[in-house]
Amino acid sequence: MKILITLFILQFSLQAKSIWVYLDLGNTIIDTRVKGDFKYFKKSQIFLNDLVSNGFSVGAITNIPESFGDSHEAKLKTLKTYIQENWKDGSFSWNSFKTIFLPLHNGELKPSEVLYLRALENAKNCPSIYISENLKEVEKAKSLGMAAYLFDFQEKQDYPEIDSLEDYILSEYQREYSKECLNN
Repeated sequence: MKILITLFILQFSLQAKSIWVYLDLGNTIIDTRVKGDFKYFKKSQIFLNDLVSNGFSVGAITNIPESFGDSHEAKLKTLKTYIQENWKDGSFSWNSFKTIFLPLHNGELKPSEVLYLRALENAKNCPSIYISENLKEVEKAKSLGMAAYLFDFQEKQDYPEIDSLEDYILSEYQREYSKECLNN
């Protein structure tokens, strides 16, 4: 039985892509326009689930103030508490995210390149995309060679199509990457 489980895990890991999808949280995944009324954008939960089920590695790159804590762990804890305190119904699920990049001080706030460079390093020479509602942030990601996508939260609220996302990332990504990243 242990051998079958090990083979299943090995088969799944060989099928998984190492393509990273980094998302902004506020006004890209979470509608944060009204304090005390935070909620998912209408398609964001489905999009997150589809990313994970299609083998993409998912991370968040989000701005928070320096006052949220002295360390990454403290800042993340404060961020999670802040979102929960302002969540309208239920709670936000953090399970889709393999990693979350936060500025350690205000000089690292996006569109500074620091968080994007950390994300690129985390991707280990594999293609990645940054998705945000903020044009300056999307442009910064592009300038560093990442694929990027501008999420229009006020109009269509459409995310990139999952079926063509890998092709989009590969066509827009401007850095060298290992072909081993593309296991299917």
